[in-house]
Amino acid sequence: MSIVIPCYNERSTIRQLLEAIDAQTYPHERLEIVIVDGFSTDGTREIIQSFQQERKNLPIQLIDNPKRIIPEAMNAGIRAARGDVVVRLDAHCTVAKDYLALVAAKLETTDAACLGPRMLMQPADTLVARAIAASLSTPFGPGTSSFRFSDKEGEADTMNFGVYRRWIFEQAGYFDPQLISNEDYDLHYRIRKTGNRILYVPSLEVLYKPRTSYAALWKQYWRYGYWKCQMVRKDWRSLRLRHLVAPVWVLVLVSGLAIGVFLPVVLAFLASLMTLYLSLGLVFAIRQVSKTKEWATIPLILLSFMVLHAAWGAAFWVGWFIRPSEGKNT
Repeated sequence: MSIVIPCYNERSTIRQLLEAIDAQTYPHERLEIVIVDGFSTDGTREIIQSFQQERKNLPIQLIDNPKRIIPEAMNAGIRAARGDVVVRLDAHCTVAKDYLALVAAKLETTDAACLGPRMLMQPADTLVARAIAASLSTPFGPGTSSFRFSDKEGEADTMNFGVYRRWIFEQAGYFDPQLISNEDYDLHYRIRKTGNRILYVPSLEVLYKPRTSYAALWKQYWRYGYWKCQMVRKDWRSLRLRHLVAPVWVLVLVSGLAIGVFLPVVLAFLASLMTLYLSLGLVFAIRQVSKTKEWATIPLILLSFMVLHAAWGAAFWVGWFIRPSEGKNT
């Protein structure tokens, strides 16, 4: 089994992930770690090299990713890996000590080409970070992808932190280096086109550290929206209804404000829509906060919803008119 970790400037989290892998109950002699680093400048490489010296029983290979983009990192890692199973983990996540053992057991009972874990948020200890984590854990926030909130195992169209049988890359191809983001959805779309299955397994859990500020959240979802548009350009059949919700919402707001200058009745219509939006957001925020009792985060969760929806939706339209070669919106 091979773990591939794309990495760039992850000084604050990379050691925690390596320690979690070292603690795995899965036999170390059947495991390898391939870290693909984009020439980190914050001391990340030194931490990895120090860990290599400390834990010589854990095979760690550090290779370079000069282009500093995730699909290039994943492709280099997969080609360098020797295992029949490739497990993707990111440097800002971690796993329980039985994660790989559970992965191996599940692979024995299914013919799925790819498994996907549940992504659980592990926010920093700040009110804003916890609000952002809460917003990303509901269908109202990033959408209805099951890997964020569902307890039900079943087939999925995509997921984060995939577990891949190595042979699927020969059938479906590798990650597309032309897609700086949404590279995983693109690969999973091609996997499904080959007739193979992707199985969401909520008993597999990956703890993910979300962004800690609204500026970082905006930047993240701007990138997602922009590159989703580029994937739609590549193959429009990959589009799902949920992908259009934020772009349509942004289009309605912007066009409505423009028309409202001349037709004030349109502004009243927009006010009604915004009231409905905030009401729906409030329902999901309350449902999420009812688990933690952190009622003070409710307005911050609503703000998180607005930031990620506005960024994703606006970037989608920017991507429609400005391609990567024509601008810097990447």
